[in-house]
Formats: sequence, structure tokens, C-alpha cells
Amino acid sequence: MKWVVCLIAISWIIPTVIAVFPLLPFVEDYFVDSIWVSNNPFAATIKKHELVEINEWLLTAAKYSNDPTESLPTDSWSTLEKSFIRIIPEFEIKQKFGYYSTHSICLPTLLPDRNNDTAWAYAMLIIILNFLFFFFILVANIILYRTSTKKNKVISDKERKKRVRSLQRKVTVIVVTDFLCWMPVCVMGFLQIIAMF
Repeated sequence: MKWVVCLIAISWIIPTVIAVFPLLPFVEDYFVDSIWVSNNPFAATIKKHELVEINEWLLTAAKYSNDPTESLPTDSWSTLEKSFIRIIPEFEIKQKFGYYSTHSICLPTLLPDRNNDTAWAYAMLIIILNFLFFFFILVANIILYRTSTKKNKVISDKERKKRVRSLQRKVTVIVVTDFLCWMPVCVMGFLQIIAMF
């Protein structure tokens, strides 16, 4: 019974960690692909591909304004935020758009595009995990199906045979619906990644 509780706990912990990870502050340089800046008449939204150039410009401006600047990475959102605070304090980062907010609220990017999505590798990891978990569920259900089939041959009671057949039908429906739901997503994700190379 303890291992069942452990499996249930793990089945909740792993998806929660995977879902929360893109929201953690120390990984924002990887997952955030644009920001919204208030009071900025030139560029209210700054995209990831513009980040290095803007940071280099701001750090250069800070050097010429006799503002001591430490060596900051130019591909970091925190560098941009620090530069705004030092040089242009009226520009404030109001919103960061990343892994979840760029495309939809409920679903992450399931069909990643390496050229446009900053976190395409993370999306691919989720697709691979879904693919592997599907095969784990498939194998577990096949074992359950075979076990119930072997026991069904031994059982003489008609009511028990009926229950076992009902269980077998349910297992078959679960496997088929799981396949129909996840295999197209996994295949499209894999084809999308293959097309990028």
C-alpha cells in the first residue's frame, strides 16, 4: 500500500514541478520571450531578439553618463531592468511574457518553433515525457489485460467472468483514447522539431 501512495504522490509532484519551473525567477532569461515596458514611447514591447542590442546601448549610455556599471550580461532581462532603474527610472517593466503567456493560458507551446520560441527545448522535453508516459501506461494496461485474461480462463463463475470482461473493455478504451489523444500531439511535435533541422 505504501508504494501505491508513493506512486500517487510522485504522479502529482513531477507534473507540478514541470509546470511551475518556467515561472521561477532564476530561469526567466530562458523562458521570458518579451516584456511590456510602461511610459516607453519608442518600444512598449521588447522581444528577446532585441534584448542584447538594447542592453548594450543602455550599458554604453551608462558608461558615458559617469554611472559606474559592473560587468552585466547583455542577454539578461535583469540587466535591462537594472539599467532602466539607473538610467531611465520612468521606464518600468510591467509584464513579462513567457512560456505560458505567449501562446495561451492553459497550454504551453506544444508545437515548438525553434526560431520564435525561446523555450522550444523545454516544450520538446514535455512532448517526449508525454510520449514515454503513454508507453508506460500502455505496457501497464497490457499487463493488466493479460493478467485478467489468464485468470478469466480459470474462473468458472459467470458473474466473475462478466466483471473481468468489463474490466478488459475499460482497459482497452483507456488505451485507445489515450493513444488517440496523445499520439497526434507527440507525432506533430516530433515532426515540427525534425523540420527545424
